[in-house]
Amino acid sequence: MRHLIDEAVMPLIEWLRDGYSLCISLSWGKDSTAVLILALEAIRQAKQQGITVPQCFAITSDTTVENPALEVFFETMAGELERYCAVNQIPVQYIKVEPPMTASFFYVTVGRGKLPRYPGMSRDCSQDWKIHPIIRQKKALAGTEANKIISLVGTRFSESEEREQRMMERGDEAGKILTNPDGDLYAVPIADWDEVDVWTLFRKCDQRLGNHLLTSFTRHFDDLVLLYKDANGGCVSGMADKQLNSAACGARFGCWACVATGDRDKSLQAMIENDRDQYGYLKPIADLRDWLFTIRWDMSTREWLGRSVDPDTGHVVLQPDYFNLETRRRLLRYMLTIDADECAWADKHNDGFPRFQLVQPWQLVAIDFIWSIYRDARHAFSALSEYYDIHCCGRRHYPPMRPPVDKVTVPKRRWFKPPQGIEPPHGIGGLTDPAIMHAQRHAGAILPVITDRVSGQAKEVMAFDTGKEMDIDRTEALLWLEHFISHPIAIDCTGYDPQEAIKFYLHHKIVKFSKGQPAAMDEIIQRSEMWDRLQLQLNVPDIQAYVMEHSISDDEHNMLKGVIPSEFQFDLFREYA
Repeated sequence: MRHLIDEAVMPLIEWLRDGYSLCISLSWGKDSTAVLILALEAIRQAKQQGITVPQCFAITSDTTVENPALEVFFETMAGELERYCAVNQIPVQYIKVEPPMTASFFYVTVGRGKLPRYPGMSRDCSQDWKIHPIIRQKKALAGTEANKIISLVGTRFSESEEREQRMMERGDEAGKILTNPDGDLYAVPIADWDEVDVWTLFRKCDQRLGNHLLTSFTRHFDDLVLLYKDANGGCVSGMADKQLNSAACGARFGCWACVATGDRDKSLQAMIENDRDQYGYLKPIADLRDWLFTIRWDMSTREWLGRSVDPDTGHVVLQPDYFNLETRRRLLRYMLTIDADECAWADKHNDGFPRFQLVQPWQLVAIDFIWSIYRDARHAFSALSEYYDIHCCGRRHYPPMRPPVDKVTVPKRRWFKPPQGIEPPHGIGGLTDPAIMHAQRHAGAILPVITDRVSGQAKEVMAFDTGKEMDIDRTEALLWLEHFISHPIAIDCTGYDPQEAIKFYLHHKIVKFSKGQPAAMDEIIQRSEMWDRLQLQLNVPDIQAYVMEHSISDDEHNMLKGVIPSEFQFDLFREYA
């Protein structure tokens, strides 16, 4: 073990000597934690040798949908790391990042209705929630730090054949500074280690033993070992002293909302079944996750009405690729119910301190805002009303336990041509509100001008704050939610149009747009308003049913565009052959 440690640490010391900053990509899993131990040891030895060590970093990404038990562990380990660095004057800054609000589960799935990543679908959530936020933070650091940064990652050849193949294709090699396609520097210190080596490292860092090889940032790693044991049915491989089982450990920790692993989250279920006293409180979360998996092929959960318009034909696309409002509302209700039940438990058993909270106030406001933008909700502040009903009025909603819906063929997209005469007058609708704009002008505000994507004309819209990306003021969101549930607003808002919520959030600067976002949001609002005007004009109870009945197929739409479907081309060829 000493030889393996020295082989991994010596190159790191030389890179520090050359003035490089080390940046550990940290997930708090076993491999990235092993890399952190080695990096800290390299910095400690470098200081002993009189090397001026530059500022180094440990960066982790909070997906905002972490398994609550793991989140507690992460916070504990982070505290231990920061304490160790402060006491021993180790120049490592711990940084926790989050995905942008517009990439989060709450905005994308609960808010807009985009399907979660089911088996066989792209794992873009991993990129959006973990990898990209860390990359952005590293680039920000590179712009402010004088030293070049080397990212240290915990990938190993022996993890899997697929991982080995990808590492070989990249040319990964332990002990060398590598360059990714973007020109960023990285290294793989434990590339040649196997799982036995990783677990042995933790054992050799146990300060309770007289012969520990390293004095690391925490006295022992029992909590990490225990998590893997509980998530793998009680076994962890590779402990050299045989104190733990040597069966292969397949534990993989993921987000509680992840459905990419199939009908069950095996690690989460194993934790609950292995120690119900410790992890039994996670069962409602596991049930919610399993329900989310069961509805994949349930087409009654899907929304058909689209907002994208073909510029050549003026037809609106119809396709069931997003969850409808009823499904999203059920998902929110189930999460809020879990939170309310946890708060009730905390009041009885934990001095009012819940162990977790699935939906934070600012996330609830993000959901409420996007429901209003798409005009899915029937009245203003609909998501906040759900919170009031559950947390204040005692209503509860639990996901049904049922087998997954059988796989079906997803219906092909269709097209609908909105009739003439339902367009709003220019200057009305979207982000334009004459009353608010008049008040803002009177207050001295300069109203922004955007290009109306529906009419193609320039127009003034209400004033709003902008930033690098769309964001929610978390303090203001909390204050607004507390005010909402403690006043009659929660009851009275049912008579107000969803547009009122948009105006409120923007006018009071609770929601901030990105610089390029207003025109797109204005178009979405107008397209959504179009469906409401059409339903009012036609006086039909179900606008989706009417639109589907009066729509045309994708092939018919292609014919309108002068595109002959391939099967028609084949039939014509066969007829004249």
